[in-house]
Amino acid sequence: NIEPEQSLSIEASFSDENTSRASLNGAYSLAQDLDVFGAMPQIINDFMFDNVNFIGSFPTLNDVNAFETLSDNGTIEDIFQDHYAAVLATNSVIHFVPLVEDETFTPEAREEIVGEAKYIRAILYLNLVTMFAEPYTANNGSSPGVALVTVPNVLLDGAETLARNTVAEVYAQIEQDLNEAMNALSDSGDKYRATSVAAAGMLSRVHLYQGEWSDVIRT
Repeated sequence: NIEPEQSLSIEASFSDENTSRASLNGAYSLAQDLDVFGAMPQIINDFMFDNVNFIGSFPTLNDVNAFETLSDNGTIEDIFQDHYAAVLATNSVIHFVPLVEDETFTPEAREEIVGEAKYIRAILYLNLVTMFAEPYTANNGSSPGVALVTVPNVLLDGAETLARNTVAEVYAQIEQDLNEAMNALSDSGDKYRATSVAAAGMLSRVHLYQGEWSDVIRT
């Protein structure tokens, strides 16, 4: 008998370096979902910026195209939920990898894995706050943003009642994650994984969205 039946336990998911890397790959996999970085958010943003017009019959996309989106829109609900599913996966990696009891799991390898997870979490929150909140420059970040969740699902208590953090608080978490990822990762040139250069590039974008012009160009 295997418990739980539909997934690996925390102990099994973070038992050594190999399982920890597999859990990180799971976070990457969730981030490439259709409703995360798989195309849907990028497509509907183009609808609202008038770059393209939706001419199909799918009702939830018609609503987005016509600026008539309500809270029961299934496409938007999927985007919101799938982003948080990926966030929770990164939270597990960040929290549990340092706790793995494996003497062969070097501090450098742990730092690299946690750094990649922090990069993923940062870009997920950047997507969320730009889609579900006002721009930072609208009220200097004081507008309601999205709820910041930085702990694994198993440690959450009353997740459904979490209040929205301000836009500024969300951006502060994004900056922290990107700075820590940039320091933890190398410039490997890998096109398929987070690197220090990727983190620096995203940090430049974060400064751009906040109107911090002098910090946009990085050396």
